[in-house]
Amino acid sequence: MVGGPSTKLVEMISLKQQLGSEFFRPKSQEFDAAVHFHDPLLSAKKVGANWEVQLKGAEEPDRATVLLDSNFKLLSVTRNPAAH
Repeated sequence: MVGGPSTKLVEMISLKQQLGSEFFRPKSQEFDAAVHFHDPLLSAKKVGANWEVQLKGAEEPDRATVLLDSNFKLLSVTRNPAAH
């Protein structure tokens, strides 16, 4: 449909600067060149007009909360302290 509404299915958001590469890669593979796959998504929910995304790090108990606006633009990233 020409001129119709656009539906974007994927939005790439880099969090390496805010969380560091160690958040997404296990310490045991810090110097390993092998490909590592880690699915960090715990949850995503709408909070008012924004989105709150909960992420888990590659090492327990790393967690982070990412806040996005309604257009999926990064508002804030908070690395959650480890719960003891």
